[in-house]
Order: sequence, then structure tokens, then C-alpha cells
Amino acid sequence: MAETTPITDLTLLEPCGAVRSRPEMMDYNGHLNVGWYGILFEDAARAFFGRMDLSRDYCARTARALFVTEQHQTFLAEIREGEGLEVFVKIAGVTAKAVHVLYLMAKSASGEIAAAQETLYLHVDHASRRVVAIDDTRLARLSSIAARHQNIGLPVAAGRAIVLRGVSP
Repeated sequence: MAETTPITDLTLLEPCGAVRSRPEMMDYNGHLNVGWYGILFEDAARAFFGRMDLSRDYCARTARALFVTEQHQTFLAEIREGEGLEVFVKIAGVTAKAVHVLYLMAKSASGEIAAAQETLYLHVDHASRRVVAIDDTRLARLSSIAARHQNIGLPVAAGRAIVLRGVSP
């Protein structure tokens, strides 16, 4: 297995958006409401996959799209009102039919990773509702980025499961 380095330089990843947290995004604890993380990560996904031509327009043309099959969010630092945020994408893996992505939300001022979302997408044909191969052009784009990201380590948030120690499910 290739040597990996921890993510310390977010510029090695794909930038997918920036926003400043607003009052309506805050919850009663004084930090970003959990629902907004999902919205901000989805906005980043749309920006990234739009650049890959795997967007709503792609679906309209081909009747195929990426479906989320598994997702996990981890909250690493509080986000307070008025903080600038940036979201980056790391392609953790690509196959002919699936894409494993890690989104990282960082505080603009410090670069501190505040949250991560790990997502597994499957490429699905709308007519058959079956998983199908991604076409060669789009697969090559994704694979090229995955190759650039291959030796960039995953933060602790990736690949984890929710487990309550000492309690059997």
C-alpha cells in the first residue's frame, strides 16, 4: 500500500464552495445547526459533480445519475455565527459504477477542519433503477482526480462507524 500523508494542505483537494455562516443557520446552542451541514455539503457536491458533468443536466440528457447509498457526517469543531467556511472534496475511490467521496468543511480563517462527510455514490440508470457503469469520459475525469488524491491521507473522520462502547446493538 502506498504511503499516505495527512491532509494538512487543503489546496491539494478540490475546492467546492465558500460561505459565511449566517444567523438563520445557528441553533439554540449558538453554533451551526446540524441540518445546515447537510445543505452545505450538498451544495459542494452539486458544484463538484457539475464540473464533472454529472449534474442535473447530465441526468436530463442520459436518464442516469449518482445516487447516495451511504453517508456519514462527523463534527470536529464548532462553527459560530459569522465564520467563513470552505468545502473541499477528496475522491477516496472510484470504480466503474461507484464513487467514494470525502467532503471536508474548513474554517476559512484557520484552515481547521470543522466537519467531514463521507459519501458513497452509485451510478444508476433511471429506467431500470439498476446500477450501471459510468461512461468512459466521466470515469476518466473522476479517476484522474482520485489518482491525484491517492496519497493524501484521510482524516480521522473517514471510515468510522457509530459505536457506543459497552453497549451491544
